[in-house]
Amino acid sequence: GQDDQVTRDLLRKVYQRAVKSPIQNLETFWREYEEFENKGSNPDFAKGILAELGSLNKSARAEFRARKYRRDGLVLNSVAFPPRGKPKEEEQSRLWKKYILGEASNPHELEASELSKRVIYAHE
Repeated sequence: GQDDQVTRDLLRKVYQRAVKSPIQNLETFWREYEEFENKGSNPDFAKGILAELGSLNKSARAEFRARKYRRDGLVLNSVAFPPRGKPKEEEQSRLWKKYILGEASNPHELEASELSKRVIYAHE
């Protein structure tokens, strides 16, 4: 009944947010979302919404890979300190700057509040 439709609409919102986000296992979420929409009662709606979100999903996958690339080589479990001229320290400094600039460039077109949180997180 109506409760089922409300639940389905809420689940759709969650899926739609997830499939547009640059997160790990995004392909799995996308397949589950496709299955969810294709099991619905309106195949035309499913086809249209999946086509619309498909390009956003591809962009999110690309951004996930880009974020992963920006983090490659970063030592994440050490205390930050200014480089003192040692090659490994200089390399870490360069990689951290690259990572933070990448996040600040807002490649996934986040809203200002979300971008601010993302950049602050990158600095932590």
